[in-house]
Amino acid sequence: MGRTEELTMRTSGGEIRPTGHLQIKGARSGRRWHVLWHDGDGRHHRVIAPAHVKDSGRRTPRGAVVWRAADGPKPSLAHLTPDEAADALRAILASAPRVPREASSGASVSVPTFGDAVQEWLRYVEHEKKRKPSTLRDYRNVARHDLLPHFGKKTPMRKVVRGRVVGDTFTSHDVDAFRRELLAREDLSTRTAQKVMALCHGVFKVAKRRKMVDANPCLDVERIAVKASDDFNILSPMEFEAVVRECGSPREVAVLSVAFYAGLRLGEVRELRWGDVDWAKRMLYVRANASAGQRSTTKGGRVRSVPLVDELARRLDDLSKRERWTEDDDYVFATDGGARIDDKYARAYFYDALAAAGLSHLRADVDKHGDPQKPIVFHDLRHSYCSWAVDVWPIPDVQVFAGHRDISTTMKYVHRTAKAAHASMADEALRKMLAPIAADADIKQPTAASR
Repeated sequence: MGRTEELTMRTSGGEIRPTGHLQIKGARSGRRWHVLWHDGDGRHHRVIAPAHVKDSGRRTPRGAVVWRAADGPKPSLAHLTPDEAADALRAILASAPRVPREASSGASVSVPTFGDAVQEWLRYVEHEKKRKPSTLRDYRNVARHDLLPHFGKKTPMRKVVRGRVVGDTFTSHDVDAFRRELLAREDLSTRTAQKVMALCHGVFKVAKRRKMVDANPCLDVERIAVKASDDFNILSPMEFEAVVRECGSPREVAVLSVAFYAGLRLGEVRELRWGDVDWAKRMLYVRANASAGQRSTTKGGRVRSVPLVDELARRLDDLSKRERWTEDDDYVFATDGGARIDDKYARAYFYDALAAAGLSHLRADVDKHGDPQKPIVFHDLRHSYCSWAVDVWPIPDVQVFAGHRDISTTMKYVHRTAKAAHASMADEALRKMLAPIAADADIKQPTAASR
């Protein structure tokens, strides 16, 4: 961590004037400018931008690093050199409220902080929206690592001048600066940046509903768009069977088979119980999902049923003949002690089986040509299911079996349906269209008599 204090602006006079300084925090590849200042509303902290700096080798009298602009061009427009960061600090101090000294000793107005707004939002998504434990854990991580460090846990949500609230602290400009910073970070994908901005919008939306602010500053900020390619890593049935031949036990084979032949998500696989297997009707009931170590609802919140194909039925039947844990309320994929299997364990033997089957290249970050590729993961077994399912059943049926809330999600797999019948139809039509040309070519061919 480095720190610079050359911009501390302290003045005296008849009023309290804003004062502040800059800090640089983070590892070499992720240094960011932090602004700490004090004004009429109290003390504030905000992350303003990635830093384009290097250590000058000199130190301040207090021992802090003196930074200078790094060599070469800036990685992005969002990155700031020391001079540019100093300009940003001056702009913040110029717009900060000033309170007369005599007014500062009077009664103060209590206003909620950004930290209060985040806590209110977390309570809302937990108790009113009933988000799953795993989702709440992700929300808390985003708040802890992205939202609070940038906007400041103790930053007031409203500005107070002379004991009177004069407006909201955060503007669309502040939120847009946060958006640009997220997009400039090398450790975040565009998709992750989009999710962080969505949660930021949620915080301010709840804050407005709770009367903490007058307006949601996110409304006028450009949304981060992510283009979906609709291209997934999939295994063909032949490839999948080559993988399961390398599994070490019937349980491992069955775990992967439920994902590939029934399309269950990993949490749904782990939560499956013998009472969910209907042998007579040849179907699996998908009633629940394992989330953060707890039984929870499925992703769509609805119970669904899936056809039990012969290949999967045989493997589940083999597993049902074990000595223990075969009652209706026992886990189908139980540990030796009867608990649900661990998700890390399931992923590990899937990847080991891939390697043993000669498919380890699917786990690489680049293909054989050196081009980037997305490594295959356990969830791609579900994508594989949807890809072969659209070749077998009508699209609306696949939507129901997969538990897709919107049919547009199912339509992402349609491009993988077999095109043999369509190609044959096109062949027949083209033969008719090209018949005159073929006939003309036959006429022009020399006959034996003309030779």
